Amino acid sequence: MKNRIQQLLLTISLLIGVASCASNELKQYRLSAVEELSNYLNLSLYRENEKNKIQSYIDEFTTKVNKAKTELDVDSLLITYKSYLDEILTSHEILLDDLDKNQITPTMKKYIDEGYEPIYSDLTFHDPILVSKPNQIERPFYYYDNLIDAFGTGKDNSWEIAQWGSKFDLIGDSDTAGCALDVDEENLSYTITSKGKMVDDKFIPAKVVSVDGKNGSLYLESNCSVEYDHPRGANDPWVHLLIQDSFGKDDKYNIANKDSIILDMDYTINKFEDHMNGEVGPYAAQIVYYLLIYNWGDTPEENPDYGQAIWFGLSIWDNRNMGEPMSPYINLDPGTGTLIYSISTNEYYTEYKGCTPMPGENRKFAIDIKQYLQQAFLGARERGYFQNSTFDQLYFGHTNFGFEMPGTYDLGVTFDHVCLFGI
Repeated sequence: MKNRIQQLLLTISLLIGVASCASNELKQYRLSAVEELSNYLNLSLYRENEKNKIQSYIDEFTTKVNKAKTELDVDSLLITYKSYLDEILTSHEILLDDLDKNQITPTMKKYIDEGYEPIYSDLTFHDPILVSKPNQIERPFYYYDNLIDAFGTGKDNSWEIAQWGSKFDLIGDSDTAGCALDVDEENLSYTITSKGKMVDDKFIPAKVVSVDGKNGSLYLESNCSVEYDHPRGANDPWVHLLIQDSFGKDDKYNIANKDSIILDMDYTINKFEDHMNGEVGPYAAQIVYYLLIYNWGDTPEENPDYGQAIWFGLSIWDNRNMGEPMSPYINLDPGTGTLIYSISTNEYYTEYKGCTPMPGENRKFAIDIKQYLQQAFLGARERGYFQNSTFDQLYFGHTNFGFEMPGTYDLGVTFDHVCLFGI
């Protein structure tokens, strides 16, 4: 009898050990399953709402799998929750695919079908956009701070937003933190709204940038009645709100090897308010378009003019000349110490007798700027620039368009498209 009891106790002990061992193995199996699901998708590649959904599935899976009785139950749960994550992966890939497909609007397709190559790499502003710091005095003009990746593409940026001379940061700083970013993924659009002020019980943001990614359009708004505490002095910095891009030394950006270079622009002035009471002097609201032209031929050792540059521009609009033609402008840019060569509106507002629009009006034009770039090169040589240069050494190095606001004006403009193509 005693031996039987000892054998029974030994058997029970062995069974408890086996059960304990099995329990530890199941526990480890559960942990491995949680780790496998957690690593199934790389969270850093996803948008914020997707990250939240992925994490909620992982948390839910963890709770359920810790109650699973067998490894088979764990496997079944893992298959189910991987399928949930696969749905997120698929919708994310569809979005990125749509972003690429929507890089081509009908206007752009027309040029591409004719054999033109887009000079701007991000035609419809789908890629992340980099935002400058607002005060170029406190920071160098090339200083950038925040990257906005509205659609979570994980790509590098193409375009940049420059907000030199501004009081209110489009992104937010220690004094004015808390801008709003509203994303409409279905329509591939987003809006950034900066801080601002309450004026007569109405909130007026200092800036608004809104991207319509399906149509490749862009809305810019700068409210300098909010930005300026008082009218600026003649030598004071002024507010900028520019969309800009920089290029490298590449055949794509060489000017001379193209037979035609088309700038196609369509814009409408949606809003203009004059808070200067008609004063002139060092005050203006301007819509600008510029290309920075560099001599990047040969090497610095072989080329004395290597790195020399001029600004080539189109005088898009100026409140001091609204409704009228604008003359050519050739002068030194005091901000960069670089020559500006800007052509007359008579060259491209041909359907409008050279006249710039009044507020509420639209302007659209397509101009081959190749001949004007040649004229700018010769004009620069006459003024002492590019003395050791030839036209075939010139490249596009930078572009910008948008607002320069040396006055207390509020301006809002929709750019239906701004396209630059070469062939």
